This record gives sequence, structure tokens and C-alpha cells, in this order.
Amino acid sequence: MIQTNNIDFDNYIINTIINHPKVYIDNKPYFNKDIVKNKYVVFILQLINDYYVKYDGVPTFLFLREMVKDEYPQKVSQIVLDQLSLIESIQLSEDALFFITDNIRKRLKDNKVSKAKQNTDKLDEEQILILAEELSSINRSEKKWKTKMIWDTIERKERVVLPTNLELIDKYGLGKGEIGLLMAGTGIGKSVFLTYVASELMLGGYKTLHIVFEGNEDDYIIKHRNKLGNPTEEQLKKGRTIGNLKITKLPNNSSTTTDIEDIIKENIKEGFIPDAIVLDYVDCLTGNNKVKELWINDIGIINELEHIAQKYNIVLWSAVQSNRSGLNKELTLENVAGSIQKLQKATMVIALTRNPEQQEENRADLRLLKNRFGGLDVSYDCVWNPEQIKIEAPINNAVLL
Repeated sequence: MIQTNNIDFDNYIINTIINHPKVYIDNKPYFNKDIVKNKYVVFILQLINDYYVKYDGVPTFLFLREMVKDEYPQKVSQIVLDQLSLIESIQLSEDALFFITDNIRKRLKDNKVSKAKQNTDKLDEEQILILAEELSSINRSEKKWKTKMIWDTIERKERVVLPTNLELIDKYGLGKGEIGLLMAGTGIGKSVFLTYVASELMLGGYKTLHIVFEGNEDDYIIKHRNKLGNPTEEQLKKGRTIGNLKITKLPNNSSTTTDIEDIIKENIKEGFIPDAIVLDYVDCLTGNNKVKELWINDIGIINELEHIAQKYNIVLWSAVQSNRSGLNKELTLENVAGSIQKLQKATMVIALTRNPEQQEENRADLRLLKNRFGGLDVSYDCVWNPEQIKIEAPINNAVLL
């Protein structure tokens, strides 16, 4: 997995430049001494920039080594040569290349800001204005819009829907790049629902990451085995679709969306390319940019999850907590705990309620509160068996399974 500390990022930048010259050429204005911090990498980058000015191209590792040996004292050259050897040894995956390319401007901006903070007392008013303009120009360089004419060819992307075996969901479906959320109160059944969805996706042949925060990962293994009818370990190993599911445990209330993305990247490197993530659940995450206002964190987290779903072309199922005003009554979108804006990015929002009578009778109400692709306010009074992780035929409606 690519590390994002400064030294590794510096080394990856040089490796990217030499092995993928187009990245360097397309972003030439940003490859200056401020984008890296390691002084020997700064030195190597300057050699590359000088070479480009002279030869209109990017040097090879062999050329850089020969140049360093010939033109610089041995004490200096040996350190630079060691640095070059370290950089050349990096196995640059597509994932790492994407990360570097996607963060060139951000790294330059962050480094400039960091450097300015360390020298605030030394900067006069004119230097501060120059820095502000440099930062502004970096932001302006990132074109954030796309314009088309009415006669341009329409780029149609097929919506790839992953079935869950629940008619309430599958009638409209949740597609790759989309988020589905279940809203429910404490202890009502968020984990049961999400475990059910993860299991059905696995059985459907879709590679699924089931990421949990509360309890022990073995507890979730037991839940999945219960849903499958408690097969033996040998039977599980022989199952054709069982290998489609991985369960990962993260610390509660200290994990971020960056951790989620790191898990995806690590699995992709190992050859497990996920079709879906089932995240149990959104409210257990903390924001990457910690702020006092929790509602700002809520919005940031759901925006980042949408970005992950679209970037890796996956279906993302999760859940959110309902507030106290939603206890023992029919839920609406306004009953979400925290900011209602956390629901804005969801393609589908489902409410789960179970009154005391339903809990005794293993029943539950599932209601569709939001749906970008079809009808609303569809509800089912379902059979709900938490021990067996079963969500079965609605009691007075069409069959779900």
C-alpha cells in the first residue's frame, strides 16, 4: 500500500516522472522544489528539470546515475545514488500512479502553506500577497467543470445494479457508484440488515468487503454462518461463492474514510477487486478534517464515501442512526441523527422500525424513504429473524425472496 508520508511521496513522485514522462509533461509547472521536502529528492528533481530544459525530455535512471557520478563529489554523489536506487526499486502500481497524479497540485499547495507557516514572521506584506496569488493559481489550474454542446455525443454509461434479493430494493436497484443507507434506531437491526445484504451480494457472485466497527469480527463470521445454515468449515471452503466475502474490523470512532480507501487499495493489490462495500456503519466514522461542528463532519464523511464509491465503481451500503424523536414511530428523513444533509448523497434511503410487538413476533417494517430511480413510500411488514439473519416474505404483501 502506498504510504502518504512526505518521504515516500517524494520518492514516488520521482519514480512517476521517470517511468511515466507524460505525467511530468502534463504537470510541468508544478514540479518545482516546493513539491518535495527531502533535500536529496529536491536535488534529483532539479537535475530532471535542467535535463528537460536542455533536451526537451525526461532522463532515465541510468543517465541520472552517470551524471551524478561524473559531476559531483563522491560524498554527495553516493547519498544521491543511494536515493536513486531506493526510488528505482519502487514497484509503481496503477493504484499508486493514480494517487500521485491525483495529488500533485494538492501536495504543492500543502507544502507551500506549511513552509509559509514556519516563516510567517519573516514574510513581508508583498511576499504574503505573492504567496496568496501562487496558491490561488494552483487552485485555478484544476478545471472543475465540463462543458458540452447540445449536439455533442451523449456518453451513456450502463447502470450496473447489484441485487440483494429484497424486492423493496431490487425493484429499482442500487448501482455501482451509488450509496444506499438504512436508517434505524439503536438495537433495532442495522447490523442484521447489513450482514444480510453482504451475504446476499456474496452469494450473488459479487466480491464484497464487509467493514465493521463494533463488536468482534468473529461475531460477524458467526452471523454469516448462521445465515448460511451453519455449514462446517470444510463445506464453507468448498463453496463456490464464499470467497467473495471479506470481513474487516476497524476501530470505532477513530477511523476515517481514508482508512476505508486504504482497505480497498490493499485488496485490489492482492487481486480482490470489490464490487461492493457494506459499511457497518457511517456514524462510526470520524472526519478526516476534525472540526467541532459535528454536522460539518457528517457532510464531509458522506461526500468522501460518495467519492470512493464512484472512484472505485462500487456499490456502497451502510446505515445511519435515527434520533430520539423517531423512537417507536414511523420514520421520515427528518428523523436522522445529526445533519439531514448526510442523506443527500444517497441514491436510496430505507427506514427500519420494530415496535415491541414486532420484536416479540420477529417482524419489522421496512419503508423506502428516498429513491432516485422510482417510487417512494413503499413499505413491507416483513418476517425479521435476527438470529438466523433472515429477512423474508412480507406478511401482507408480495414475496420478497
